[in-house]
This record gives sequence, C-alpha cells and structure tokens, in this order.
Amino acid sequence: MVWTKGKPCYEETKIKISLALKGRPKHRGFGEKISRYWRESGRKKPWVREIGKRNKGRKRSEDFKRQCSERTEGKNNPFYGKHHTEETRKTLSVLRKGKHNSPTTEFTSERLKQLWQDPKYREQVLENCCRIKRPTRPEKRFMKICRKHNLPFEYSANRKIIGKRIPDFVNKEEKVAIEILGTYWHSPLLNPKLRFDRTLPKILEDYEKSGWNLVWFWDDEILSSNAEEIVLSRL
Repeated sequence: MVWTKGKPCYEETKIKISLALKGRPKHRGFGEKISRYWRESGRKKPWVREIGKRNKGRKRSEDFKRQCSERTEGKNNPFYGKHHTEETRKTLSVLRKGKHNSPTTEFTSERLKQLWQDPKYREQVLENCCRIKRPTRPEKRFMKICRKHNLPFEYSANRKIIGKRIPDFVNKEEKVAIEILGTYWHSPLLNPKLRFDRTLPKILEDYEKSGWNLVWFWDDEILSSNAEEIVLSRL
C-alpha cells in the first residue's frame, strides 16, 4: 500500500528530499542499460503508450497550443541548427515509398493547386509572406548605406511584388529593384541541388519580363569591409 497516493507533496518536503539526494552517487551504468534496452528492443515505453491513451480524443485550448509552440520555437527546438545526414534522408525516402496520403490530404492538395491558378489568391499569399518578413543582417547593412548616402531605395516590407518576385529594396520611380542574394541559396556552385528558379539568370529574366531593372549583390559583399564602395560603384 502506498500511503501518499493521491496526497499532495508540500514544497518543504520537496526541498528536503532534494537536499537529501544531492551529492548521492547514482548506480553506475544503470541509466545507460535501461536506455539501451528500450532502444534495442524497438518497443515503445509503457508510460509513453499510457500518455498516448490518456490524450486520445482530448482537445487542447488555443492558449495551450500557443505555449507548446513557443516552448519548441527557434533555439528551444531540440533539432535547431541540425540537419539529417544523407544516409538518414535515404532511409526516410525508402520508408515513404509506396505510401499514399490520406483522402483529406489529397483533397487539400488538389484544392490548393486549383486556388493557386487564381492570380488574386497568389498575390494574397505572397503579400502574407512579405508581411512577416524581417530584414536580415546584410539587408540592415544595406539600409545603413542607403541612409548614409541618401540612396532612393526603400525596404520591400511594403509588400512590393514584381511578377513572381519579392525584391529586397525598390525604387518605384525609376523601376529599379535590389536583390541581396545568399551565396548558398542562389549559387549552384555551392549548392548543386539548387532549383533553376533560384538561380541568378532566372531571377534576372523574371525582372526583365516585368519591365524592371535589377541590381544584385551577394550577401558576403554587403558584409565585407568595402561594402560601401561596392554598392556605390553599381548604383
């Protein structure tokens, strides 16, 4: 019989227990053995199954969902800054082969494809993407250069969309757009798997079709010590 079952543990008692256990040597290797047992057996831990049963069908409040999201956001996420290895990606790809999405997912996917054909819907989605955009470090540096030399460019937080592109800075009067391109995200030399629509030739082509002139910079150029000279020489 457990005499404390269902009874609350006072804070003073918790502190006493904590102080009593502090510094006490733990059984060497016990935790490792338990962890290895569950990892090698491939079975789910019984308490995990129990938690899953208790939460099944339970609806969470919006406040609780928001708190959970904030707890695992950014650097708090255990996978923050990490990437799957090529071996893991291949394994996940093999596991997904032959599997089909649920009817709900299939219906949603088809519905979004139909909506994307509507120009107004596309424009609204792009505007929403711009609304949450924050200036990056290279963009902040470019903004300082513009203020120092009175360059007529404004940050595109005003949701300026040119064709399929969202420029970083614009001069509406002269129809000149500025793009500060990340070397990894837009250079096929550093990223062999880069899609063609992210490459510089395709970006230049899209702006030309829309009747705009594009001036582009690499992010490492803007972050370099002679950034002002580079910017003023191209504008």
